[in-house]
Amino acid sequence: MTALSGSRIHPATPLFLLTLSVVVGSIAHFVTSDMSATTTWIEAGIPSLLSLSFVYAGYRVTKADFSLDMSLRVVIISLGLACIAITTTTLVFVVFALQGPILVDTGWVIFLTGTAGAASGAPLGFYYYQQQRQNELLETQYEEIAMLHKRLSVASRVLRHNLRNELTIILGTTEILREDPTASNADELFDRLEKHHRKLRSISEKSGHIRKVWETELLVDQPIDGVVSDSVNHIRAVEPAVSIQTDIRTEAMVDAHPHLELAIKEALTNAITHNSLNSLVIEICVFERDGHVRIEIADTGSGISEDELAFLDSPSETALTHGTGLGLWLMDAIMLRSGGELSFQENDPSGTIVIMDLPLTDTESDRPLSVELWNMNLFEQFKSRVGI
Repeated sequence: MTALSGSRIHPATPLFLLTLSVVVGSIAHFVTSDMSATTTWIEAGIPSLLSLSFVYAGYRVTKADFSLDMSLRVVIISLGLACIAITTTTLVFVVFALQGPILVDTGWVIFLTGTAGAASGAPLGFYYYQQQRQNELLETQYEEIAMLHKRLSVASRVLRHNLRNELTIILGTTEILREDPTASNADELFDRLEKHHRKLRSISEKSGHIRKVWETELLVDQPIDGVVSDSVNHIRAVEPAVSIQTDIRTEAMVDAHPHLELAIKEALTNAITHNSLNSLVIEICVFERDGHVRIEIADTGSGISEDELAFLDSPSETALTHGTGLGLWLMDAIMLRSGGELSFQENDPSGTIVIMDLPLTDTESDRPLSVELWNMNLFEQFKSRVGI
């Protein structure tokens, strides 16, 4: 069935073929019957009316956007019930035949009961697999909500931790200046205040970006070459001394969060902020791989600590293992919202490679299940569950 799922056959085709087979059988009975015209019309009309069940199931399969595989499973259930009905009817006729001659057209009766069994199986199969799919969606949705809850809980703790640290430094420095405004190192203290004020503002901006990312359901088609180029040009304008080399091998479209460019800028900014600019070289490579677009951002810096990356594998945190910033959380949120994946590798001989995998724009609406769930207003459902 997997091979058929990628074909151009309409999902409702198997059910419409069942309808056609019943109609053909009814016509054959009408032509070959030696009963009166009225009786023949009635006998031929009953299976034809029952076949409307297949038309209904085909319509519902189309409206529910079933795949061909799922439609075939509905047909299998329908044929299974038809076989049960035919077998039961045949056994009954065998028993009657042992007691004497049978005065009815056994072939037509078997055809009628088989049609009735199949007709009842079509909507039954549809509703069964529709319910199964909804259960799978709900199960995955609950998993996504649990993951989101965990990530947001940790991000909240990281935010509080970082705000507390910055405010402690700012308040401590302010107290020193208040006690001795003419201290010999006053200029240094003012520089420290300015530095941590900028950090505090950055934390506030990033937390706002993270909130907007989770609240935005929309995914938009974006040319990956344009997004990467715009991100690089922005960073070059801000940090002209940094060497950034690009190798963009594709102009593919990706269906991603509107803040995708922000994730790329954040990866570049992290590399610049946490490393010495004298020896820092950043290389960006963009290419297609296995139905995805991959963005690799490699730097020659000192690398990202294990504590910073631990949340990607197990997003939990204690008071002793807080990360140093919200940048990774912002990138992670954007990639999750885009149906992509964020990962990291060590660069050789030093530094880090930030890897962003994004699904290509799908013209046939085969978007992965996880992305479909994100677009079901997941954040609103989560907020209602946790009371925020």
